Amino acid sequence: MMNIKPASFWPALKSGFIVGILDAIAASLNAYLAGGFTPDRVFRFVASGAFGQSAYTGGYSMVWIGLLFHFIIAMSWTILFFIAFSKVKPLRSNKILVGIVYGVLIWVMMNFVVIPLSLIGHRPFPLAGTIIMIMIHMIVIGIPISLFAHNYFKVSNS
Repeated sequence: MMNIKPASFWPALKSGFIVGILDAIAASLNAYLAGGFTPDRVFRFVASGAFGQSAYTGGYSMVWIGLLFHFIIAMSWTILFFIAFSKVKPLRSNKILVGIVYGVLIWVMMNFVVIPLSLIGHRPFPLAGTIIMIMIHMIVIGIPISLFAHNYFKVSNS
């Protein structure tokens, strides 16, 4: 049976950092294309989970705090997957399908648990925007996390 060792936290952190970059780019691009919002607005939104509306009127420190929170969240989901991957055999099956499912799970947890419990609260889910956000979570978060874990643990699908 695979066991996660302390040394595997470094690859998980590196993987989480890469996933955080991919997601930051995707979220910023989506916000710009959907509403003309710049990346600083995206990370103020993240910071508003802890600081409420003051994140939008605070200085650039709120942008940096939002960016920090963003990477902590990305790395947390990645570390969680690496830990689960070492213990739950079905996660070692189809790396793409597992990544897609994990991306959807992350979107569900963030939008139905984390964000509603934060100072952001409940938000509407317009269909087009929701589909795009779920796709982003599948493609730039879930699949890369699964691929990184498969690569780290050297799991073959054959």
